[in-house]
Amino acid sequence: MKRAKKYIYILAFTFLGLLISTVIHVGIEYPILLVFMAEGSFYGLSIETWHVIHRIGAFALWFAGLALGLQQGFYWWRKVYEK
Repeated sequence: MKRAKKYIYILAFTFLGLLISTVIHVGIEYPILLVFMAEGSFYGLSIETWHVIHRIGAFALWFAGLALGLQQGFYWWRKVYEK
């Protein structure tokens, strides 16, 4: 039972990391999209260039959220349940 509790705990932290990275993604992307809709470019770069930057940045944020959520799940499991 303790093993299942540990996996669920760590999985929940990992999911939380993904959710937080999604919120950060929206916070970054929304203002950029507003500028694109108003002006048609952002810092002189085309939408195609920003699409590539978006793909790379989205993957990096997603991976960082996954990795940090997993790391924090293990950290807090040890801190709370393994004294």
